[in-house]
Amino acid sequence: MKTVLLILSIGLISVALPHFCGQQNAGIEYADWDCGGHFNLLQVLLALLNIFATITAITGNAGLQTDYLLLIFKVVGIAYLGEFAAQLCRDADQGSIAQKIEMGVKIIIMLMALPLLQAILDAVIGLLS
Repeated sequence: MKTVLLILSIGLISVALPHFCGQQNAGIEYADWDCGGHFNLLQVLLALLNIFATITAITGNAGLQTDYLLLIFKVVGIAYLGEFAAQLCRDADQGSIAQKIEMGVKIIIMLMALPLLQAILDAVIGLLS
């Protein structure tokens, strides 16, 4: 909960502070936005590392294969990066490029998920036999 409040407060402060300083210092405005964005990104990355470490420890204790877990993390990471890139394109008024990025990411995710789908189908066929 503290991390969420920290991210939200830093984001709101970095947006509101330049408006209180006025338009005299445009350089400070951009530096403030940039620092706030980088700080929030760092907080999110630290939270993701904690999530990854916890899930890896749980699967290690349960004796599960980490191959599929790694695949799921890769798929989630590619989905987030694709969404980020598409949003950047939309912010630059390049919606058609954003759609192509999203389509490419979806195809890549489908291709990456094929081994997992194959394992699920093998398990179902094994149960039915």
